[in-house]
Amino acid sequence: MLLFALLSIISEKVQGTAINTFDLNGTSYPLIWGGDAVNFSAGANTELASYCWQGYLSSTQVKGKIVLCDGVDDGSGILVANGVGAIWSDSFLYDVSYSWDIPTTIVSSEDGERILDYIRTSENPIATILVGETLKDVMAPSVVSFSSRGPSIITPDILKVTTTRMDPTKHVDLEFAYGAGHINPAKAVKPGLVFDASVADYVNFLCKQGYNTTRVRLITGDNRSCNGTKIGRAWDLNYPSFSLAIEDGKRIMGVFPRTVTNVGSANSTYTATITSPALCTVKVEPSTLTFSTLGEKQSFTVTIAGKKDVAVSNLPITSGAIVWSDGTYTVRTPIVLYTILPGSNNGSYSMPAKEANFFGSPQNQKNGHGFLRRN
Repeated sequence: MLLFALLSIISEKVQGTAINTFDLNGTSYPLIWGGDAVNFSAGANTELASYCWQGYLSSTQVKGKIVLCDGVDDGSGILVANGVGAIWSDSFLYDVSYSWDIPTTIVSSEDGERILDYIRTSENPIATILVGETLKDVMAPSVVSFSSRGPSIITPDILKVTTTRMDPTKHVDLEFAYGAGHINPAKAVKPGLVFDASVADYVNFLCKQGYNTTRVRLITGDNRSCNGTKIGRAWDLNYPSFSLAIEDGKRIMGVFPRTVTNVGSANSTYTATITSPALCTVKVEPSTLTFSTLGEKQSFTVTIAGKKDVAVSNLPITSGAIVWSDGTYTVRTPIVLYTILPGSNNGSYSMPAKEANFFGSPQNQKNGHGFLRRN
């Protein structure tokens, strides 16, 4: 669900995105653009005032008015200037709703231009902001656009997980966007099978990723070491997913040992159903696990293989899954397959850093304003 706050300009309604619980009772108020309400005494100019930052708006011009602002801020600038409400003009925050301390809505940059044109061409521009409405979002559930995407910048051998798979047609990044999917809290407390991992498992994982004994001990606080552990792929971490990153020019091949613990029914038999990613086959041995007590452990091995002597290069993410079921509990573990640059599979793996920048001018960076985003 998304919450929409409608903006009414004379007879036209513009749909914005916000959690607005303030009721202006349909009353229209004078409408002004922040850039036309410059607090010159504070050293502001038209550009700075257009962002509606605190201290840059003239309270004489803003008092009792709804203010159109470029970008998005916390609303304090309008609040302290005794404004009535805020219209943020920004196309970045299109799939998430926030709340403010004053009547507020966020409109697209295009609608913001239309509203500014209305202000410029009207002798007495007016507007009101209506109470937010909850509308059914056909895209839900989906991962919000600003959420981090994979692959992991720490290691290509890990796919971070939750539980229920989400609609892949809504996410071009597939599991790199939603991991294993949207968590189901009710099912999470009764998963049927769990993948336990001890401190020793994670120490082994870190050592294979290139951590030395000194760094490991800083984390564990004890005398554990990496002696005898060779840097390499960490496919043996008892993790409930399978991430296979293949170097360009290599054949698809990966072997993943796993152990599960029964926390479902004491007497149960789980059978594996496999959906293989494109270009490879997935084999699970054994494909049936039988338990006679709670807390019992059973192990299996997953082998992911491409055609013999066939190398792959420059592949986008492709995914599959292994689903274990005993008729009562269903345990899904996702599989992702993708390619990486040669030499990137030994713990020194990294992706190019994503630059951070702020909306607005260099001046607003100096003043600590703006919303951070990644390119």
